[in-house]
Amino acid sequence: MEENSKITKIVIGREDELTDVVSGIINAKTDRIILTFAEESDILISAINLSVIKETADEENKILVCQIIKNPTGERNSKIAGITTIDTPNNPTEDIWEKAQAQEEKTPVVVENVEIEKEVIETPSQDIKNQKTSFETRVNEAIQKSRTDIENKKDVKTIHQDGIIISVGEDLPTAEAPIVQNPNLSNIDFKDIARGEQHTQIKKSWLKWPDFLKFKPKSSLPTGPQTPLVRKFKKLLPILLISLVSVAALVIVIYLNTGPFVKVRVFVKAQEVSIEKTFTGDSNIKEVNFAELKIPIKTESIEESRSSSVTATGKAYKGEKAIGAVRLIHGGMECVAALSLAAGQVVTSTPDGKTYTLDSAVTLECDTPATVPVHATDIGEEYNTPETNFTVKNHSTDEVYGKKSGTFTGGTKTEYTVLSLSDVNTASEELKSSSISEAEQTLKEKQGDWALVLDSIKSEIKKDSLKTDIAVGAAATQANLSLTVTSSGTYYYNKGFDDGVETLLTSEAQAKNLFNTDQNIELTLGDDIKKEVSVIQNTDSSVLIKLTASGSVLPKVDKIEIVNALKGKKWKEGGAYLDSLKYSDKSTMYEFNPVNFPQSLYYFPKRQGGILVEIVDI
Repeated sequence: MEENSKITKIVIGREDELTDVVSGIINAKTDRIILTFAEESDILISAINLSVIKETADEENKILVCQIIKNPTGERNSKIAGITTIDTPNNPTEDIWEKAQAQEEKTPVVVENVEIEKEVIETPSQDIKNQKTSFETRVNEAIQKSRTDIENKKDVKTIHQDGIIISVGEDLPTAEAPIVQNPNLSNIDFKDIARGEQHTQIKKSWLKWPDFLKFKPKSSLPTGPQTPLVRKFKKLLPILLISLVSVAALVIVIYLNTGPFVKVRVFVKAQEVSIEKTFTGDSNIKEVNFAELKIPIKTESIEESRSSSVTATGKAYKGEKAIGAVRLIHGGMECVAALSLAAGQVVTSTPDGKTYTLDSAVTLECDTPATVPVHATDIGEEYNTPETNFTVKNHSTDEVYGKKSGTFTGGTKTEYTVLSLSDVNTASEELKSSSISEAEQTLKEKQGDWALVLDSIKSEIKKDSLKTDIAVGAAATQANLSLTVTSSGTYYYNKGFDDGVETLLTSEAQAKNLFNTDQNIELTLGDDIKKEVSVIQNTDSSVLIKLTASGSVLPKVDKIEIVNALKGKKWKEGGAYLDSLKYSDKSTMYEFNPVNFPQSLYYFPKRQGGILVEIVDI
């Protein structure tokens, strides 16, 4: 019920009864009331129900409008009952309220010569039988008035059954059923119960209880006057019994529909799949042709010049050579002729092994000494103090030998740093390595929609590009080194290539039927796809690119699809479906809960959450 300062809106549901509506009208705090029938209601099938509602509103001096949506029969019965009716979802306008008020102020129809047959019900007390409440009188009068109004309508045909008049429209047969006796409300005790409870008693009194539910006192019990408590118990006993049975049935129904649930576990094991394909490189196409295994290619080359400084580490010496004189003697028992020695003849001091050369040629006669000037073969002070004795190279001491003559002087030696060949080689290797790395990195950065085949990269030092600004062997501490590197590589068109590789892997898995199933299942690849591309042939006439790829593949298992397929199925039928879902060596498991539920009543629930599906990777 919704209320504002002027209007009370009563929304009537499918389960609401006439007494609920009457109570709502009586308890409403405003003078204007809207009855909204948003759902199908049994109240609308009879104009009698609506007449009772109209009489209640008139008694309470309240203006009533029925809002009946998409129910022509209800609209017709409402109009027959004299209630202003609208069929739109909007609230009534002021004109409609004025029309309803005018309808209420009309003089009610006077019913004459109509007599309601009454069913006499034996009650323990004659006083209670003769008592009538104002509510009972109002309901009886409303029913009689409604019946008279309906019979006076010429355009409406009715059927009288069980004390209720049902409007059926013009398409039913014209013959009317005989009028059955109306319910007698005079024997109901309205005295000691609240007003809201009276409505319920009116509603329930129309029920005709089976004989076995009627309370009949045994003959051995006193038949005299009974207390009100006993009378109430006799009236309420059938209601209590039916209520208990209804509640028990309702609990069972609710439990059967909300308690049980099914757990399903589908086991999935990933399968490994791999492919090896050889693509023919073609520089004249623009897209990868996976059907014919052709792929667009291109070759890129770059030239990078680099330079670096070289630290000289070579050692060199400068100075003067020592000079002196040697007294040579040619003689002995074997001397028969003179011995000639040329300038530059090497003589060696003993035992230190320092060498000197003769400054001039000399001819030695037998046993005739000759003094010859000499100079050291190398620089250094160590040549200034030679040993006393000398030998002549290529001659024995028996043939000729020498002795020191005077002092050897003038030998000096100073060390300095020079650029060595080793310095140049070491620096050039380092520069070459860094230059090649930078050149190859530049090639990789040029990829975009093209991917570089790494093993196709070739780098080399450009011929005659290695140079230094100081000659090898020259005195220096630093030198500049420069060179030029040329790098080239083969690219293949990469756009859409990864998707094509996944398609090839999936097709391979489907062709091999890795999951041994007759179903046309959809497969998905894992994230661990490994791909390797290499150039196996690169000539002027052809380029062959080898693709090796591998990964894991899984069947695509949709939980929602499984749940929808199982909803409402019988246990055996749903079990057969689940047994067909086999994606590993382990069969699908399913379990009905609670486990103590009768197995003959197992089923797959329709409600949301009644089937729990779990996908287990193994």
